[in-house]
Amino acid sequence: MRYCLLFFFISTIAFCQENEVKAKEEKPLVVPIKDKGFAQSVMMIDAKSRAQDFLKAYDLLKKEKASARVFYKLTNGNVVSNIVDISLFEGNTLFLFKVSSLQGVKYLVVPIEELQEIGSL
Repeated sequence: MRYCLLFFFISTIAFCQENEVKAKEEKPLVVPIKDKGFAQSVMMIDAKSRAQDFLKAYDLLKKEKASARVFYKLTNGNVVSNIVDISLFEGNTLFLFKVSSLQGVKYLVVPIEELQEIGSL
């Protein structure tokens, strides 16, 4: 009787471990998102590359027209304009904007995932 119970427990544990391994192997890495009947895919962009692209775009727009005011539009609808200087934190995931305002110079920290677009006026 003891051997039957022991065999039952060992076989149950082995079965569970085998199913866990199969479940891990079968998980897809990219899952399509379905929205209104259309299948879309997700593209992952490295945060450092994205931040460097925004900085290069800012430099390009400043060099193109020195008198042009460069602005950043955020995902929440706000606009960051009158930019004096931009710098990146060491992790390349946060921008530090130095902005000129009527009250003087203000600093604004914005995560790169909140930056939607860049342009000039």
